[in-house]
Amino acid sequence: MIYTEQYCKAENLKEDIVLLAEQKEKVSEDLLKVKSELKQTTLKKGISNACSDMASAIGSLFSTKDQQTIAMLNQQIIEKR
Repeated sequence: MIYTEQYCKAENLKEDIVLLAEQKEKVSEDLLKVKSELKQTTLKKGISNACSDMASAIGSLFSTKDQQTIAMLNQQIIEKR
């Protein structure tokens, strides 16, 4: 009787090990996805900041009157859409 109980426990442990290995694999895959998404988000944020910086730099090249004209034209474009 003791041997049978030990055998059953061993089989159950083997099943648990297989399930845990599958869970570990899934968690590893999920972690890779999250890392990839985080990297993409970080890159997008960096690109967005760089574009804002470039827009500011380009804007500073124009006079105030030029900037007002550009703003007015942009507003007209928005209204036409």
